Amino acid sequence: MDGLPRNSNKGSSVVNKVCNTVHKVIKNQSKPHFDCVESARRPVPHNEEIPVPVCTTLPDVSMLEVEEIEDQYSNSSESEYKGIQSTPQQFSQEELNDLIRDLGLSKQTSQLLASVKR
Repeated sequence: MDGLPRNSNKGSSVVNKVCNTVHKVIKNQSKPHFDCVESARRPVPHNEEIPVPVCTTLPDVSMLEVEEIEDQYSNSSESEYKGIQSTPQQFSQEELNDLIRDLGLSKQTSQLLASVKR
């Protein structure tokens, strides 16, 4: 292979040394800290020294802005939501056979599915 005799354990001992070295390096690395990210901070118990923050002002959103935003999204001609059909979908025998095959159903389960879908 790489110049080592077939029965030599030198290759595996080299691999073990490399793996152990890599393991030690990874183990000794410090974990990253994300203290500057608001959502990464741990919860702080509030007391007299650390009061609960109070929201003093709310953003001013007029109804006109809300209507403009709604109009912007409601003007699209294609609806993302298709809705529920009130009538059951009919399958042809061929479509039903394909569905049974694709799902890998047993004979008993396929008969149950066929009775429900008809």
